[in-house]
Amino acid sequence: MYEHYTYVLRYQLSALNDNEEKTAALLDFCRKAGIDAVAFISNAEELNTGHATVEETERWLDRAERLAKRLRAAGVAVSLNPWESLLHCDRGRTLKPGQNWGTMVDQNGRAADAQACPADPVFIEYLCDKYARMAARIRPDVFWLDDDMRLHNHAPLHWGGCFCPRHMAMFSEALGRPVSREEFVRGLLAPGEPDECRAVWLSVMGKTMTDLFRYIREAVEAACPGVRMGHMCSDAISHATEGRDYEAICDALTTAAGAPFIRITQSAYMEVSPREYEDWFHYITRYMRAVAPARMKALPELENYPFSAYSKSVRFTRTEIEAAGGYRAAGMTLDLFDGNGVACGDELAAMLTQIKPFLETMRARTENEPERGMAILSDPHSPARVHTKQGLSMTELYSSDRRACDLFAPMGIATRYVLTPDVRGEVVTVFDQYPRSLSDDELKRLFRDNFVILDAAAVDVLSERGLLGLVGATAIEHTGRDNGVYSIERFTDSDRYMTMQCGTGDFSRITYDRTRIRVLTEAADPSGRPLCPATVLVDGHILVIPYLHIEAFFRNYSRELLIKSVLLSEADGYTLPPMLAFPAAHLSMEVFGSKYVITNFLGDDAPVRFLAKSVGAVRSATVYDAEHPGGRIVAVRTADGVTELDYTLRHDETALIELS
Repeated sequence: MYEHYTYVLRYQLSALNDNEEKTAALLDFCRKAGIDAVAFISNAEELNTGHATVEETERWLDRAERLAKRLRAAGVAVSLNPWESLLHCDRGRTLKPGQNWGTMVDQNGRAADAQACPADPVFIEYLCDKYARMAARIRPDVFWLDDDMRLHNHAPLHWGGCFCPRHMAMFSEALGRPVSREEFVRGLLAPGEPDECRAVWLSVMGKTMTDLFRYIREAVEAACPGVRMGHMCSDAISHATEGRDYEAICDALTTAAGAPFIRITQSAYMEVSPREYEDWFHYITRYMRAVAPARMKALPELENYPFSAYSKSVRFTRTEIEAAGGYRAAGMTLDLFDGNGVACGDELAAMLTQIKPFLETMRARTENEPERGMAILSDPHSPARVHTKQGLSMTELYSSDRRACDLFAPMGIATRYVLTPDVRGEVVTVFDQYPRSLSDDELKRLFRDNFVILDAAAVDVLSERGLLGLVGATAIEHTGRDNGVYSIERFTDSDRYMTMQCGTGDFSRITYDRTRIRVLTEAADPSGRPLCPATVLVDGHILVIPYLHIEAFFRNYSRELLIKSVLLSEADGYTLPPMLAFPAAHLSMEVFGSKYVITNFLGDDAPVRFLAKSVGAVRSATVYDAEHPGGRIVAVRTADGVTELDYTLRHDETALIELS
């Protein structure tokens, strides 16, 4: 089943929907929607009573066992998805009599009332016993671990934990000296060069979570040989701040049946504009796919909490599912209904049935193809090296080196995440604090061998390291935004300009060796009077974008024209990323070999036009979409540097285009 595109319906099973009417509705929806498997969610959401007792678990298993037989008789596989492990948040819940384990503690010393410490041996024994009991009774094909298996996002704690007495003893042992929670947190978050406490935190907590995953897998597999594990994740950078090592976790969750599945978050639990979702798609979802080992097949999380058309339309649901072809999803987990069971599911079922052949086409035609595009360099272990500013919150350890992806991808430039600096002859981005992840020699080689695009935050790190010469600079000064001085970026070869005001980022004035640069734009006052260089090209292959904290309004037609024209004219000798022709606003493209997955997040229908130089000579084009999952050949015309297809991509939809 999982060798083809797979729909897994997550179903909240409780006493409130354990009746014949709701079972019949579930079976009918599975038939109409092409559902391959149902994952039973236990003790979920507003019906959660805290950590379930043995008696509560057994009563739930009685219901699950009956329903599993009905589903299997109808040809639908059954999985398990316990909603609680550590517990998502307290919400007034407390530990029950006999639940004598420690709870999670945040950096300020606040202890959770119900959320468990992931290293407490009493809790680990409880959890493994419960999961083994469930696996033995239901015999699931996949045992899914929900996303509360994390250290962050555990309300009402500040960020999360764990800084409990047990973990403080572990930190002290690793440091070789006693350390209080207050002292350890100060060291962990200290501004400037990371303190030794940072490395200890990442090591101890990374091992804490890997060990917990391994204990669970051993218990579940012993109870149900042949099972596979599934892991739901959050944002990769949040997990990196927990010291999470996905190679180690993949190993810990691998059973005799194979590597675990990964349920990547798609972020939009409620409907937003497609343009807003596009940023999350690149920044969170695609990045998580890049960080997780390739052997973990992706069955992402489609959720419409709190579950109805009041939260999310069928069309937006379709947009999310189809767009996942841009990171080679092998299926989709579907959380569509609340604990009342299937409701108003006919339109959803019709949509799911309609697009499934196309989803299988994307899976089959892209899964073994090499990914191509602008190399977005990112360090998945950046929290070990990030410099904090204030030292007050764990979120200061989050890195934004991946931000380049959601700046350039919506301009119709193919992008891919690259988690190693060992690239040559490519167009690469170096953003935020990424230079901290490399040695001086690695940085020099990276800049020597590639066409590099970097922002002011990266230039700032080079300045700290005494490496401003890599970008032909001698000084950098941050001026902030809306300062009354710098108002527009004015092109030096035309009267075109771009705003430097709200929503672009903080401008940085950089002083250069003028013999090494070509000034593309100048910072100017409102009258257009030039004041200093802004965007510059250094040594013909280093593009400096002089902004800190770049924001979405940074993108505009003029910026798109600037970036693409520079790449077309100056990146000869480097591997040029495939690019759509201007204008390509919010047409995102991921490329696998000769296959181009394009999603239209614009809201308007758009023609498909490539910059000819970036895709090479094109003789023919085959388009696959929901209406033509088997593909159809469309006419191709190349003129004036543009290769245009006789095809219009409808708004909020995805197409797979094969060029030859």
